[in-house]
Amino acid sequence: MSVAAPLQSKPFKYVTPTTGKAGSNPVQMNRVPLQLKTRAQNPLQLKQPASNPIQLQTAKSQVVQRVEREATVVWEITHLVEEQEDSLFGGADALANELPVNKGGQLTKGQKLLLDDEPVMLSRRGANQENAGKRAADKKGSHSHQWIRVLGIINGDGGKIDLSKQNVYVRKETITFTSVAPDKGRPAPKDIEVVEVENWEEEEMDAALQQINDEWIALGKKKRRRSVGLEKRNKKEMEKNELCSCPVWDQFDEGPDVASDMMNEEDRQPYGVTKKLWIYKAVYKGEGEPIAVMIIETRADKLKAGEESDDEEIEGPQYLYVRWLVGHPAKGGGGSELIKKAKALLEKEKLKTIKLESAHSAAEWYSDKGKDFTDKGPADHNFTGKGCGCREMEFTRKDT
Repeated sequence: MSVAAPLQSKPFKYVTPTTGKAGSNPVQMNRVPLQLKTRAQNPLQLKQPASNPIQLQTAKSQVVQRVEREATVVWEITHLVEEQEDSLFGGADALANELPVNKGGQLTKGQKLLLDDEPVMLSRRGANQENAGKRAADKKGSHSHQWIRVLGIINGDGGKIDLSKQNVYVRKETITFTSVAPDKGRPAPKDIEVVEVENWEEEEMDAALQQINDEWIALGKKKRRRSVGLEKRNKKEMEKNELCSCPVWDQFDEGPDVASDMMNEEDRQPYGVTKKLWIYKAVYKGEGEPIAVMIIETRADKLKAGEESDDEEIEGPQYLYVRWLVGHPAKGGGGSELIKKAKALLEKEKLKTIKLESAHSAAEWYSDKGKDFTDKGPADHNFTGKGCGCREMEFTRKDT
């Protein structure tokens, strides 16, 4: 994901369990983006993919410097595919946009290629497109395939077929890189401190989140693209099934959405079952600019009293709930420090459990050693009974 997967929590409308109808207080349940120390960058949280029309924040496109890498074909046979109208999947004729054999379009095991590994194109198109059943499954499938831009084919005599002026791609699983990715250098580690946000406006938190939003969008454009068919399908699937997250969405979808939603004042307010609410930011010492932001609160679920009365409700035990958590994609460590703060707050408040709803792309980050959340299964923010695509994550103190 590679950049570290962001944990994202999604906002949702609070629904009362007795009626199943949306309450008057809309609440965004957190997809929490975090930064992994073992990964290059931060994970984010977000509630909807960046292609969603409700997302207004955009980043200016950046000029990306091409980096050439050599690779070898590892499949017995594979084919190069031309991008046509922002799509690799193509139309009714599955083979129409495959590069002709006489132009080098059919590759065999051992052939050498020159590739540009950024950005990766994500497409529904997988292997064996001549198989009607396989193609039909890919067209409707929820998964995606990674395709890498081909700049040239290296012949046995060292010569090269130049494809740099054509938008030609090879499926990533069919090749292996034989040249090492250039070392772009990692920033030296910096000390991080966690500070409580006391005045949102004076501390210019909207501006900080806007920057995080824009950085995620810009990095997403650099790291990967999506075939137009996949973009349309994602949007249709999300709207039809009221999804917050799904396996084909990543931190580049989630990050901008969470950051932009956190700028909505209504989504930062206490509601219903919330008892206390805190907002924290992680900053590099001596710099002050937020590299991650978290909204955390105490909650107590409403539980039916059951046999006492069908209408009566009682409160269950209180716990900490991470409503929002988002981190900067290039300034690492903030998400991890905020989770440490959440655990310290858990002890201070004499509670035993932290809960959150994580975006699919961030669930693994929360489960990593040091954060130690347990995946409790599918979440259902929207109370559809089908799940929303997020994962319910939970941490319990071992000393309780």
